[in-house]
Amino acid sequence: MMYFPEYDFVFLDIFKNGSNVFSRLFEYVLGSKGDGPNFIREPNIYISVVRNPYDRVVSQFYHHNRGTILKQYRYTIHYPFFRRWIEETYSGKGYTGDDGHLYSQSHIIQYYENSSRIKIFKMEEFKPHEIFFFLDLTDEQKLDIDNKFSEIRAKFDLNGHHTTTNIKQGIWQVYHTSETIAVCNEFFTDDFKFFDYPMLDPTKWETPKRSVL
Repeated sequence: MMYFPEYDFVFLDIFKNGSNVFSRLFEYVLGSKGDGPNFIREPNIYISVVRNPYDRVVSQFYHHNRGTILKQYRYTIHYPFFRRWIEETYSGKGYTGDDGHLYSQSHIIQYYENSSRIKIFKMEEFKPHEIFFFLDLTDEQKLDIDNKFSEIRAKFDLNGHHTTTNIKQGIWQVYHTSETIAVCNEFFTDDFKFFDYPMLDPTKWETPKRSVL
């Protein structure tokens, strides 16, 4: 959580939704890293970025298994390992640990308690400059912000922050089976509901035939 008193808004950062990239983007645009979560009164604006749960869980998998993948699975197909992991992690009672990276998005930001006060952006649909809706930006500034976002993200990829750079981005479909789709539907039900993402029917799901590491 980052609070920017000058603009009276809080950014509710959700693990595995680009929070590190956005924190640097805010610093670039606003000239501040923001304060901690301690503020005297309730801010006027809350902002958060959400992500398709089926896609996000792939990123959760990579975060949680980074060491194992780099040591044992670096040059092998990852998605069979992913399928075992998601069923072990979320089946039954679901995830009951304490790693915030593995919780649902609605659990992290308690969306159901603040829904009327949070400005939600879907990662797949918006351009980075749109998150600064409270500023009077010129077209040149909008372009600069979008380019800066791409630059920051590229630096994270080059530094290995995303484990396998961009290889897992946007291709979540090849990781899932009907079983993992069903697990996601059960554990991330609130995410689909609150953020208006379509919930797939596992009985009709066919994993795309595509080879990826």
